[in-house]
Amino acid sequence: MRRHAAWIAAISTCSTAVSAQEASAPVAPSAPAPTASAEAMPAFDWGPSAWDLIVEAWFPRLEGNLTWGGSGTAIEASDLDLDASEVVVASDLTWRNDWVAATVGGFSFSTSGTSTLPTGTVIGASTLAAPTSASASADVWSVYGQAAVTLYRPFEARQTPWGDATSTARNQGPHGSSVELDFDALIAIRYLSVSQSLTPLAAPTSTFETQALGIGIGGGIDFRWQPGELFPWFHALGIDVQAAVGPALFAGSGTFTQLETGLEIELCPNFAARFGYRLLDWVVDTDGGRSDAGLQGLVIGGRITF
Repeated sequence: MRRHAAWIAAISTCSTAVSAQEASAPVAPSAPAPTASAEAMPAFDWGPSAWDLIVEAWFPRLEGNLTWGGSGTAIEASDLDLDASEVVVASDLTWRNDWVAATVGGFSFSTSGTSTLPTGTVIGASTLAAPTSASASADVWSVYGQAAVTLYRPFEARQTPWGDATSTARNQGPHGSSVELDFDALIAIRYLSVSQSLTPLAAPTSTFETQALGIGIGGGIDFRWQPGELFPWFHALGIDVQAAVGPALFAGSGTFTQLETGLEIELCPNFAARFGYRLLDWVVDTDGGRSDAGLQGLVIGGRITF
């Protein structure tokens, strides 16, 4: 019995020693399972989107030369008393994110005047001797859409949409201030309707009407400064300039040019007061006449972001 007990004790001690040796042996780490997210490139972040509604009072003047008939005399708008400043409501709606923006807008303009033609004038099929009293009117309306994409941002960590982000941005200033600068490319599509009439004394009324579809290419610059704690009574100050030029189709040898500049004071993140200048020039030429004119004037209004 004692011999059996000794064998049993020896076997038990050996088993315990082997178990301890196995527990103390190093275990090779298991290789992590490959994941698709570690190999895939991160998706480009277009940033949050927002809507901007801009409503402005535009004070344009009609300037340029108006012609009635294929061989008519070109008459300046000022000689017809059509160059008075009018009040026009112009509105734009923009959807945008950090890199692209799509805008639609439009306006309607009308003016009239009475004057004395200074020289002998050909109006349609009539030749008028000077001086001749005449009443004239002009009506212009337009709707447009445009798309803009930011091509370059010199102060941002990601300077181009197709490039990688750098380690740091260079737009930070003292007291929490920051600056943003965008260089944009844009394409604009504009529908333009022009109507002009002239009624000389003792002569029939001559009219010229045409519509054109303009397709323009251009660019823009947007500058924005946030003062931070330097001037806490307003949120940001912005300056923007946009221009586009192109042919006006379906109107003979037509062209159009649009230019807009604005100074924006952002009182809070969702509202800004705007001041600026807007110009729209066109040349529309058909067998019925010609309008080589444009509207230009100051604008004042506001922007609401939602």
